[in-house]
Amino acid sequence: MPIFWQNNFNQLNYFINWSYSFGGSSNGRTVAFEAINRGSNPCPPAMNIEQEKSALDSLLYEIWMFNETFSISDYISTPIAKRDACHNALLESFLIHARNLFNFLEDKIKKDDIRISDFSINKITVNLPQDNSIHDINKYLTHLTKKRIQNNKPKWKLGEIKKEINEKIHKFLDQLPPDLFPTKERKEKSDFKSYLTL
Repeated sequence: MPIFWQNNFNQLNYFINWSYSFGGSSNGRTVAFEAINRGSNPCPPAMNIEQEKSALDSLLYEIWMFNETFSISDYISTPIAKRDACHNALLESFLIHARNLFNFLEDKIKKDDIRISDFSINKITVNLPQDNSIHDINKYLTHLTKKRIQNNKPKWKLGEIKKEINEKIHKFLDQLPPDLFPTKERKEKSDFKSYLTL
């Protein structure tokens, strides 16, 4: 082999060995590749089974709060002067947890967040009611935007939101393998489903 090709071959071989020594993401890309290909959106490393169990416990909290803030009466032992604030707090909490569950199911969140794809399950489409989209929740609740003064506030269809998200969470749970239960907090799949008041 000519000396020119031999030198280039040695350099290429060195680069390949060096890049593999650093591992890479779960989609097979190496760290070296990811450093060069900055425009890509590589998948985060896959979670192990213990991490998945812990992630399910965090998801259970979201499911529990989502359903509890819908059903709790905001007038129990609440002075009349405080009822508006209590109602708003429950409404906003419900919508925040709806947003978190929507993003989890749709797999549209940042790569360091817990995602449905962490469980090797494809995204599940959530069909929120008209004028109650995730965009509306973001604009009217989680950000102080000009849209609040340019348009009328949405009429939140809470019952429809709850029913749709609970149905899709139920679909997600049905796809989980049995070895993920009990979770780290000793919760069974039946515990998750007990909160899904459809």
